[in-house]
Formats: sequence, structure tokens, C-alpha cells
Amino acid sequence: MLLIKPERSDYNRVYGQIAGRYGYLNEDQLDICIDDLSVLEERGRDSWLGEVGMMRGLLTEDERNRISIASRYYFAREEDKLIARVGVRYGFIDEGSIKELFEYQEKQYRKGKPRVPRLLGSLVARDLLAQEDLLTLLRVLERYALEGCAREPRVPEEEAVKKRKTESVPGIVRTDRRFQMVDSLVAVRPESPKPQSFKYFKQLPPPPAISGNVINLSRSGVQATSPEELSAEQPISLAIHVPIFSEPLETQGYVRWAARQNGHYRLGIMFTDMEQRVRTQLNELAASPFLRAVGRDAFEVA
Repeated sequence: MLLIKPERSDYNRVYGQIAGRYGYLNEDQLDICIDDLSVLEERGRDSWLGEVGMMRGLLTEDERNRISIASRYYFAREEDKLIARVGVRYGFIDEGSIKELFEYQEKQYRKGKPRVPRLLGSLVARDLLAQEDLLTLLRVLERYALEGCAREPRVPEEEAVKKRKTESVPGIVRTDRRFQMVDSLVAVRPESPKPQSFKYFKQLPPPPAISGNVINLSRSGVQATSPEELSAEQPISLAIHVPIFSEPLETQGYVRWAARQNGHYRLGIMFTDMEQRVRTQLNELAASPFLRAVGRDAFEVA
């Protein structure tokens, strides 16, 4: 049983990767199944990739179950890695014991065992984790509740914003799925006016940063709250503070839209330029629901 339940979309993604890697489905068959999932989703039906594969006659029931076992093992393994990081961080577990237990898990899985021992159970069974430490660790892990994909209603935009043409950022997909983050903040700073050409004009100081909460995030943009309204097309620099990373994700962007809501504003921001480090970290967050679940108490933020 998983403490952190993956989203259906994340499970289907991993299921498809495993099915392709082990030759149960080829690339064309995977594309067919993914298209079917999209159609079912548009009709309001949430389905599993394995079920679609069986309905299409591309998977047998035995094959579907085999891939399901491998998928569950993947998520259990990822969750155990998260538990190990938190346990080692707080000093509940030593790294040597973790390595030994992970190697044992791998051997049991390779042997085809139907039940692979989980990390917490093995630690308790071998007296490697005290009962009082187990309770404390479980309380810490309660903060690691996953947030699903937030699909916000489309906000009407000005015609000028719709027609805006921006250069694509290498490695960034503009149609990325948005996801929510745990306890993340953003600091937005409107770009300073260009320096005056006449040297006797006094230069204006840079405008102050505007702080708000991250509503959802993707590899191509962020939606956030703001105490102040910013106009569409406003160029900005921003720093996104994500608890799992020690340094903020700093990048450039512009405001696509702004809408007033409950005494504050919601901003839709598109990224336009970023460093390779930030791009890599956004890709890591997009690919792993477990990184998105890490709370501020377990990792300090600079």
C-alpha cells in the first residue's frame, strides 16, 4: 500500500513506459492507446492504459497484470526512496542499512516474488528503526500529500495578447500539463525601465519584487497569486521558491493575463528565457510526483 498515491495520469505514463520497454506494446500501439485515453477523457471517463490495451486486443489479461505489478513496484520503490531521504535527513536511518535493504528488494523483485518487502516494514522487522522514531517519521511523511493536476478555467485575454509571438525556449514544451506544488512561493519583479540616454537624467531604482503563492506550475509557465495587478504583456523577472531545491528557480517571462479574485489577483505567466539548471529542475518536477510532494519542513529553502 502506498502512503503517497500517484495521480492517474502519472500511473498511465509509467505504465506505458514499462509496456514499451519490455515489448508488450510497440510505439504505434502505444500511440493508439494514448489517443483512446484522450477521447475517453474528453467524454468525462477516467480510464487506465491497461484497460484500453485490453479493449483494443493489444494486451492479454496476464500481460496487463504483469505490467501492473511492475508499475506498482516502480511507485513503491520511488516512495521508499523518498522515505529513505527523509529518514536519513532526520537521522532516523543510516545510509548503510538503506543500501542493504534496497539491494534485497531488487533481488526479491528479480526473482518474481509477488510481494516485495517495503522499506518501513523491513526497518521495523530488523530493529533498524525505533518505535518512537517510526511514529515521528510517519508524522513527517503526513505532509507529503500529493496534489493533482490543476486545470484552471481559461481566462479571456486581450486580442493583443492572443496575437503575441514569442520565441520558444529550447527544451520547453508550450502545451505542458500543469501541476500543483506544496508550499511554493514566487517573487515577481517588473523589468526596470531602460536607462536614459541623456546622462543628466537621474536613473530610477529597480521596482520592488511582488511576492505571491504558486497556484500551479509547468515547464513553460506558472500561475500565481499577487497582491497587485500587472498589465498583460508586462515583461518580468521571477524567482520561484520550491521547497525541494535549495536555490530559487530564476527566469524571465511576461504576464499573459491577470484577473481579480477574492481581493487579490491571479497572474498567468509565460517563461521566455532560463538557464539550463532551471530547465533541468522543471523537467525533474514535471516527471516526478514525488518531488512535487516534498514539504518545506523537511528541506530548508535558501
